[in-house]
Amino acid sequence: MVNEVIVPQSALDTIDNSKGSKALYYMIAVVAVGAFADFYAFVSYNAAATAIIKNFHISGVLFSETVLAFSIGAVIGAVVWGYFTDIFGRRRALVIDLIMMIIFIIGQAFSSNFTELFVFRLLVGLAIGGDFPAAISLLTEFSPKAKRGGLISLFWIFLPFGGFVAWLMGYGLYLSLGFSLLEYKVLIITGIIPPIIGLIVRLKVPESPRWLLRRGKVNEAVEIVRRNIDPNFSIDLSSFQNRPPEVKNIKKSKVIIPLILLISIAAFLTNLLAGSEVGVSSIIYSAFGIVGVKTDLYSAVTINLAFMIGATITYFVIERIGRFKTALIGAIISVIFDVSILGVTKYPDALLAFILITNISINMFIPVVTVWSSEIFETSLRGKSIGFQAVGNRLSTGVGSYITASLLSVGALGAVFTVYPALIVVAIILGYIVYRMKGDLTNKTLYEASRT
Repeated sequence: MVNEVIVPQSALDTIDNSKGSKALYYMIAVVAVGAFADFYAFVSYNAAATAIIKNFHISGVLFSETVLAFSIGAVIGAVVWGYFTDIFGRRRALVIDLIMMIIFIIGQAFSSNFTELFVFRLLVGLAIGGDFPAAISLLTEFSPKAKRGGLISLFWIFLPFGGFVAWLMGYGLYLSLGFSLLEYKVLIITGIIPPIIGLIVRLKVPESPRWLLRRGKVNEAVEIVRRNIDPNFSIDLSSFQNRPPEVKNIKKSKVIIPLILLISIAAFLTNLLAGSEVGVSSIIYSAFGIVGVKTDLYSAVTINLAFMIGATITYFVIERIGRFKTALIGAIISVIFDVSILGVTKYPDALLAFILITNISINMFIPVVTVWSSEIFETSLRGKSIGFQAVGNRLSTGVGSYITASLLSVGALGAVFTVYPALIVVAIILGYIVYRMKGDLTNKTLYEASRT
């Protein structure tokens, strides 16, 4: 890129060492509303699963195919938007993806047949796929080094909160409308409310100073930092260097690709079971003999509320005990209780408690993978790296939902709660490799983290 420059670490000290700023709190709000909109749009569809299967005359496996379509769209979106975010800026991506989300959700709500439902579900995923790389990049690049891991983890609190509200909304609409087509339409159309609010909030969001500096837009970056963080901020222009586009650091390239693959695969394996619980929870609960509208309430608590609790724990411990230890503790507890679920299937209260604990603990692992993807790559790669990590998360939800629905359709409940936990073990091994390659990134600047 002809206009890229090498930004000296000293130019970013003001951001790295800040205690907090109005811009940072604004970034948190920007990320929160996008994350909420993301999971609300996803989970509201699952909350309407019975109405969809009944009124579109499809099977549970066909329903899982529409969940897979969403994930495919989100995978494509994560990659495309990741590149868009790095080339055209975080702010533009944040605004455009919400506009697309609103349009496609409306189309989905008024789908009249399975084909239209499938296509619009894919398009909603395509739009939503952009929020991960843009929002997390922006939050990362405004975060001080001492709080960065915890602040990035906040995304995983707001994300399931959207799902929690969607489940409660689905339950309330069932009580008044039953499993009708109208229930489905109303539940889905409410999904445009969060992105509309988010669009209003994001129209005033500042661009990332780090991205602007890397693109050589020094005056704009200085003005944003002065207005939002430090009114006395200044930069020594003599410390900047041109970065010729034809120069490539081969050694660095050999490290970047393996790291991106390790993180993406770890995200995929970690989220297979948790993602399938979000995508086809009603089908999973049916396999345990738990049926009826109360499954919406069970899902709200044992899945989404559990995810929020796990991410909250991560927020408080990640800077104290480190990234890898946080992930390791979550993985170990999750695997133990996942496998143990098969021993309590005849005891509903114990079953729900075990599912709750597994989902709390696994969401101590999942946020750490997101933190790694946002920290260990430089500014010009951050959107892409987060996008590819999001590919792992999005793809696992669709693939996990489809595989789980297929296994349960032939009564293979045991396979679900033995194979997936084994894959979590593989994921933590991959996480350990990342840790060994990059070390502990606690309290390191983004400049230091990308060069460790």
